[in-house]
Amino acid sequence: MKSINAVLIVVTFLSVQSSMSAVSDSCLIDTFSTVCSDRQVLPCGWYSSRNDVTMVSIGQEFGNHFVKIKTKGGCTAIGKKCSYNSQDYPFLSWKWRMHALPLNAREDLKKYADSGAGVYVIFHAKMGLNRIIKYVWSSALSVGTAIESPFNPKVKVVVLRNSKNKMDSWIAEEVNVLDDYRRFFNSMPPMVDVVAIMSDSDNTQSMVEADYDDFWIRKKR
Repeated sequence: MKSINAVLIVVTFLSVQSSMSAVSDSCLIDTFSTVCSDRQVLPCGWYSSRNDVTMVSIGQEFGNHFVKIKTKGGCTAIGKKCSYNSQDYPFLSWKWRMHALPLNAREDLKKYADSGAGVYVIFHAKMGLNRIIKYVWSSALSVGTAIESPFNPKVKVVVLRNSKNKMDSWIAEEVNVLDDYRRFFNSMPPMVDVVAIMSDSDNTQSMVEADYDDFWIRKKR
């Protein structure tokens, strides 16, 4: 991801407003079911970090809509403004499906720091740069690895899946954002500003393809 600073993603996304729908103890971020127009490229309420959004599309199968990112050399993130307190809603869940991982990619090395799939939780910054937790489907790093981004110390990277996990099948995830923030930054988190996604291969210049769907936040058990 040499040509994009993950922290700068928030600059684009914070200029827009979006709403989330509350259902009982859960709050919906997006299921990508709403179609804004016939020429829709990005999902409704989501905005890109770059003008080039050719790698993003809305997929559909069996009546279900989802986001597809497919690129060889791209690194555009898309995000949704969804301000909330992770102390009230600590759990973030979604599902994703990997079709092609970037070749020889490693999130711990600048030269090869591409991710097959990445989900960003971007926290509000009162002063200075935003703190970010990035959950990834990695090509090479072991599941459970937690590292500091080689691009910015305020970005923490957590490996949830890698090449040993099943490809071409949906996998559901749930993370405790509150616990992860306290673990990485040794403090209570500020408000979440943005949830973003990106599959990138600008460093390895290889094909990457992944699908994303069903983003929710949930209260404590």
